[in-house]
Amino acid sequence: MPSESFEQQTIQQIGDNYKRAELKLQNAIALLQEQLESLKQELAAKDQQIQVIEQELVQGHKSELFEQQTLQQISDDYERTELKLQDAIALLQEQLESLKQELAEQNWDAQILERELAHTYQDLVELNQENQQLSVNKQLSLSQAKILSQVLLDREKLKPETLAELLSAIYGTQVKPEEFDQTVASKIQGADC
Repeated sequence: MPSESFEQQTIQQIGDNYKRAELKLQNAIALLQEQLESLKQELAAKDQQIQVIEQELVQGHKSELFEQQTLQQISDDYERTELKLQDAIALLQEQLESLKQELAEQNWDAQILERELAHTYQDLVELNQENQQLSVNKQLSLSQAKILSQVLLDREKLKPETLAELLSAIYGTQVKPEEFDQTVASKIQGADC
């Protein structure tokens, strides 16, 4: 049925869109995880530097000025790394929100298409019922077919046995040749029943 094919194609398209959105989200998460891991490694390295400096301060190997400069540099590096991390998190959140919005729009489109498919299916069912009713209405009743046969007999000089056999085959009921002996006018009045 054509609507089933259209419905299957629509569902397949919705599934493909969902998979693409899911893949984009996974790629974005993977990229941000890599950035986060890199920033964590930078922070770990800075922590190690701070620990080394603290140990040197305790041991008295560094001058106070050098220590302040080094601490300031480490503090600045830490702040820059923290800002990078915050930027990466903000970017991830924006991408995540964008992908959520895209997925919500695709779900909305899918719901609209599903409603349209349901309406189309209902229209097709109604058209099918109308077609069936029209085909039933076009069929002659047995009594109408007998009248038509009588008219043909009168015009064409056909044998009543031939028409009786034909009507019996069409309607699945026994029609006798004697039924064609009545006049056409009396048959028309009785056929409307």
